[in-house]
Amino acid sequence: MEDAVKVIKRKFKHMKGFELHKVYFVDDEFSESTLQAVNAKGKKQGWTEKFTQVVYFQTDFQTPIKESDINNPEWEANTEYIHYGWTLARSDGGKWRIISEGY
Repeated sequence: MEDAVKVIKRKFKHMKGFELHKVYFVDDEFSESTLQAVNAKGKKQGWTEKFTQVVYFQTDFQTPIKESDINNPEWEANTEYIHYGWTLARSDGGKWRIISEGY
């Protein structure tokens, strides 16, 4: 789990002006149909590995004051977001990858 959290934290390091307040684990038990959907999404994103593990985290964070620093039209400047979700997946022994994010 710690490696998955590092992936999320690394993502925030590249988001200029964003302030990550909290990362918390939500779930790691998913149905076979969820795993199939995650693999289909990963394939669309160009990954060839077959994912066997899925985890879900939520984050609380603050967006930057300047609207020009935000690259996602769904976020508003200078706003606190809570329970923002992150789905990560990996193959057996592989690296965690962000599959999706959002509410």
